[in-house]
Amino acid sequence: MENKMNVIETDISGDINFFQKYIDAGKWVDINEAWGNYDEYAKSLPGRKPKLHYINHITDYDIPLKKYLIKLFRRYNIKSTDFRCDFFLTKPGGYLPAHVDNMTRIAILLPLKENTGALVVEGKEYYYQNMTLLNTLVEHGVLSPTQDRLLFRVAIHDMDFKDLQL
Repeated sequence: MENKMNVIETDISGDINFFQKYIDAGKWVDINEAWGNYDEYAKSLPGRKPKLHYINHITDYDIPLKKYLIKLFRRYNIKSTDFRCDFFLTKPGGYLPAHVDNMTRIAILLPLKENTGALVVEGKEYYYQNMTLLNTLVEHGVLSPTQDRLLFRVAIHDMDFKDLQL
């Protein structure tokens, strides 16, 4: 596991086959449409808005997904009762401008396809192919990928990145 202060890449790779039923059960929505009416979103992104960046919320936390999350949380000693799971899709030509989250404190990012869109954290670019933990209270964004950038995300709202015990 590599610790880069606010970005930690793990050795866990994504399995699209496991997540496909959750992707299919949801609906892709432009992130500006999904969150555009929330004050926290407007505060996080006061300038440029994301382009070709979509979200698909998970609403059915069935037993296999719950077991997956429990195992993941135990492995990284995450003690959270306030989290949300969803998928992000950034199309080629799209991006997520640099911002600081207002609600999420830690994001667990798991690529489900080859990740060609760099994660930019405090001005430094990271290309990761395995699950990555991100401190979302520092400036971060996503550069345009060369192919669809698809990932599973767990947004932790009630635990700080500095409290992770790895």
